[in-house]
Amino acid sequence: MKITCLEKEVGQLLSEAYYKIPRFQRPYSWDHVNVEEFWGDAVVESESDYFIGNFVVYDDKGIQGVVDGQQRLTTITLLLCALRDVFHEQGEEKLAQGLHGLIERPNIKAEKYYVLQSETSYPYFQEHIQKFLGNQGFLPRSGQRRNF
Repeated sequence: MKITCLEKEVGQLLSEAYYKIPRFQRPYSWDHVNVEEFWGDAVVESESDYFIGNFVVYDDKGIQGVVDGQQRLTTITLLLCALRDVFHEQGEEKLAQGLHGLIERPNIKAEKYYVLQSETSYPYFQEHIQKFLGNQGFLPRSGQRRNF
């Protein structure tokens, strides 16, 4: 078994691999307080680089299975989805599409693939959070924002 420690920024982490949260992992459990604290530490109060913690993964046929860090990785994905939706709502389509590239991108076969897959919440997480239809409309029919 080979153990390697790598330092990466979030964008690099999400653009270089695909991740899967295996069934044996506990379900996503962060509440509003946890997410707010994470946002405050990583974005609002951070003057430069912020260490968000370790991610422990294993290779599973080219997809990285997440052993440790799934709450943070899921939260990052949720925040990116929320920012993408706000950019889209504000008419900033290029920014929305750019962020969506960190959520879903083509694999080697040119098939769109979510960067973070979750076996426990499938298909809710993909269908209701990660999915982006661009100008086809991704907001609920009432025109209200999705609540994350």
